[in-house]
Amino acid sequence: MRFTLCLALTLALTACGTDGNPPRQVDAAVVALDALPDVAPLVDAAGRDAFDVGGAQPCTAGRVEECPCGDGRRGTQTCQPTGVYGACACADAAVVVPDVVTLDVPADAPSDAVDAVPVDDQVDASAAEVGCDAAVETDPANCGACGAACPTRANAAPSCARGLCDITCTSGFADCNRRAMDGCESDMSADVLNCGACGRRCSFEGGTARCVAGQCQLVSCTAFGYRDCDGSGSGCVNTSTSTLHCGGCGRPCNLPNASPRCADGACRIVNCAAGFINCDGNTANGCEINLRTDPMNCGNCGTRCPTGQMCVSGNCFLICPDGQRPCGARCVDTDAGC
Repeated sequence: MRFTLCLALTLALTACGTDGNPPRQVDAAVVALDALPDVAPLVDAAGRDAFDVGGAQPCTAGRVEECPCGDGRRGTQTCQPTGVYGACACADAAVVVPDVVTLDVPADAPSDAVDAVPVDDQVDASAAEVGCDAAVETDPANCGACGAACPTRANAAPSCARGLCDITCTSGFADCNRRAMDGCESDMSADVLNCGACGRRCSFEGGTARCVAGQCQLVSCTAFGYRDCDGSGSGCVNTSTSTLHCGGCGRPCNLPNASPRCADGACRIVNCAAGFINCDGNTANGCEINLRTDPMNCGNCGTRCPTGQMCVSGNCFLICPDGQRPCGARCVDTDAGC
């Protein structure tokens, strides 16, 4: 004959008959551990309790976990391909142990048969919660079911929403990796990966960084050629390529009539302004020649205009005084033939 042992608020055990007979009182205060039916554990192989697998937690697709149904029962939820658990399936959910325990008791067993279980194999029934008035949808001490307390996590307070455990971070901390198991792991006042906010990483090209009071700061410039030229700690300058600090802080590439660049810490000419050219090959004075007006370099480097001629728009022209006009390479009176 099969009976169901129901935990009563009086902490006594009542045997409930499955044959329609009224329940009978069992004079026992303990229940054998090895007499309890097999129940899926509330802690998985990784040491994570079942209340930590709520819909917002990342998971492996296809993984099945227990979940509270909110009425003293437990269902199952399956991890979707998106890495998030689906809704809790409660239609055929079993009642949570220890609220109700089912034992096989022989029909001819005496009413005190339960007392015959060895003391070492017994569980104190007085420790079992048999009912509560808690709001299981929101109470972190009874989240989803009576006595189902949400676990405590680092730098966080447990919370409960819709019968699922969650965490509320302590001020200054954040759950940046979205894994409730390690709590609010990021100290945003000092975490260089999450400085002041999740995902805000402190880094400086050519230097090392730190996070102080939620603000990124430069520690020092360590890479070759990098310098903190303005001393503000805002960053490091690559003096090998910077046209403002070429070869050292405060050494700008100011090249006349030219577009400069800095290569290997030295200024270089990229190109000359229209009409100008670098005839002497000296980078320091830039593109020094005006090809449109220089009679020594008229139109091109080294093109000289003859004596008495001027360079105009890159061409040599004979310039005659008033009353005369050009005639070949000489000037003649305006009324004279050429």
